[in-house]
Amino acid sequence: MLPDQNVDIDLSDEVLILSPFDILNVFRHRLKDFFDFDYQIEYFVPAAKRQYGYFSLPILCGDQRASN
Repeated sequence: MLPDQNVDIDLSDEVLILSPFDILNVFRHRLKDFFDFDYQIEYFVPAAKRQYGYFSLPILCGDQRASN
């Protein structure tokens, strides 16, 4: 979104799986700021340092991030 763009966002109780190309995943600082969740696609991370697994995606339930 642009800084001067007004967008009315209405979050429901829907469950959403965020794609790797979702704007929250592309701009990881937003995911960290909004949900206190530091996400990265971990197939580029050595196996010993992976937190969530080879390929995992964040899940949103309404305005909450689903826990693993």
